[in-house]
Amino acid sequence: MRVPLTVAVLLLVVACESSSPYARRREEYLEAHPDTKPAVRAAILEGEILVGMTYPEVVASIGRFDSAGPDMSRHGDYHVRLYDERALAFFGAELEDAELIFVAKWMDDPMFRRIQDRIRAHDARQ
Repeated sequence: MRVPLTVAVLLLVVACESSSPYARRREEYLEAHPDTKPAVRAAILEGEILVGMTYPEVVASIGRFDSAGPDMSRHGDYHVRLYDERALAFFGAELEDAELIFVAKWMDDPMFRRIQDRIRAHDARQ
């Protein structure tokens, strides 16, 4: 029996994706954390992020950050991390326990004014 070319290509793409280091990292995290919320689980599997994810969930989904953003410690337990063109702000005493509070495009805002304003606004709500 011959397999149509489109089916063969689709199977190859699926096989490659499921064996990629990204897919393995995501699957390993979810296996180790079976109680992950369904929406977060879906985001991790898709390589996406959601506000409210913990830092370890973000790392499982998109990997470690490229670099640290501006120091926001004078405002409290905030951590800014840069991923490609995104700036992710986390709140929590230790980064490993922090929660994602917002995402911005840092390339559109080189001085991080909006990030600082949003952190101040979040801090005021605490």
